[in-house]
Amino acid sequence: MKPLYNGMLSRVLVRRLKDLWPDGSHVVTEWGATCPDDDVWAQARRLGLVIMTKDHDYGDPVRYPGPPPQVVRLRLRNASTAEVEAYIREHVAEIEEFSKSSERYLEV
Repeated sequence: MKPLYNGMLSRVLVRRLKDLWPDGSHVVTEWGATCPDDDVWAQARRLGLVIMTKDHDYGDPVRYPGPPPQVVRLRLRNASTAEVEAYIREHVAEIEEFSKSSERYLEV
């Protein structure tokens, strides 16, 4: 699985979760802080990435059909980077299983 962390998540997660997903990347690092969601979607689709986000907008199957890409929505509100990392690690088996499926969207 190649996660793409969106702008609502810290860029630090790429480094912290490298042991799980060494090919992870971040939207801001790849395309800048002002990259629109539609462009992120298109790039993730083209590159076969799994979007990791807290943004509920990607749940709209009409605007964002797929897969690809797949979307993992983290159901967290305000949380520190350490809390987000711990949450992802807590749900890593579920996320991995989802990434191997033909499903489009997962909320954890």
